[in-house]
Amino acid sequence: MKQTFDSRTLSQSAQAPQERALRPEAAVREGGGSALSHPAVRVVIMICVAAAALYLILGPFFVRCIVGTLVMAMQVLIVELLLWGLARHRRQGIQGGDERGARRSGWAIAAWCIEAALAAALLAGCAFWVYRSASGRSEGAVARADGGGDGFGAAAKRKASDRDVLLYVESTESEISQLFELVRHSSLVQENGQYAAFMKDVGFVFAATNDEVNAVASRRVGRDGKMVRTITCYAGEARFAKTIALAAAAELSGERGIVGKMMEKMTPRLCFRLGVKDSVGLIRECGLDRFILDDAVRAKAKSIAAGGIVGTLAHEVGHQVLGHNFQDGKDRLNNEVRRNFESQADLFAASVMSSSPFGEYVFAGRVFALWVSMRQTDPLLEKIPARELDHPINKERFIALVMANKEKATALGIKIPEM
Repeated sequence: MKQTFDSRTLSQSAQAPQERALRPEAAVREGGGSALSHPAVRVVIMICVAAAALYLILGPFFVRCIVGTLVMAMQVLIVELLLWGLARHRRQGIQGGDERGARRSGWAIAAWCIEAALAAALLAGCAFWVYRSASGRSEGAVARADGGGDGFGAAAKRKASDRDVLLYVESTESEISQLFELVRHSSLVQENGQYAAFMKDVGFVFAATNDEVNAVASRRVGRDGKMVRTITCYAGEARFAKTIALAAAAELSGERGIVGKMMEKMTPRLCFRLGVKDSVGLIRECGLDRFILDDAVRAKAKSIAAGGIVGTLAHEVGHQVLGHNFQDGKDRLNNEVRRNFESQADLFAASVMSSSPFGEYVFAGRVFALWVSMRQTDPLLEKIPARELDHPINKERFIALVMANKEKATALGIKIPEM
């Protein structure tokens, strides 16, 4: 059979191998090559290298800026690669020209989207972890630079640990004994020869395991037949004084409404028995824990608390030096006599406060403790007939204390006619 050769057919046959040989290069130019060939990838790699160098040179101080730059660059990269990949797979589907090629292109696009989403999630997680780590180091450096909290604002931004709160709330026997010695060596006692001689034989005990908000004066006959006189202060009393004093100190330092908040959280029960968990919980709930880290507020709170404890101890010392006898049995006293004894002891304590070189703090601590107790317990006590009460209600004790220290009361802004 005779065959006829056409020049156009020959020309196309000659060019086909060349076109096939050039097709991979064209594919690279049109977006069908490796992802590493994309300019955005090379730009991000350069940014990563530069960020690592800056981190090593400048340290972690600028790590937030570096991480922010990397995140923005990675976002641009993900968008660029996503668009590039979609375009590449679309071209491959069109070039396939058949239904099977279109399906392959659709699956490839879906796989690419999933891969891009996973890459974005991984990138976000890494960036968040680095940012949190950098923030932790930065805040730790700031805390160390502050040196433990100089200034009200710096300490308020931090939170006290459970150990810090416990160290503030709890008291040692040595700490409370020093306050008792302050009463023993007060001017009122030392300038009265009878009081001074009497107080030489009075002992002191701190009941560290008793949560009762109270202190007692006791007498008993020892084995040698001599009278043993003791003042006992319970841990709950010291804990109560420290808890409410922290609120008072915070209020005096400019934190308005913190005392009112504490009064909302406190119940009458906590005025009679205050355990460790109760005290720590009350401090936490009122947001008072952050003030423990402030040196100025904590020092003021300790002074106010010490004043409250001194007032309580002075009251019990008054029972001893005034010869009050609370024994049961044949010497059992009726409630009216007991109330009179309590009033006399209150006046003795008020005199100790007036003669103390730390009178302002002693008076402020005692009057604040009585005010808190008055607000919480008196609504309940006033419902009980007076003949059944062995103590005056706190309102009466509060007024008597203020009347005996008018100058100090006026300095604190307490107006007697308003009570």
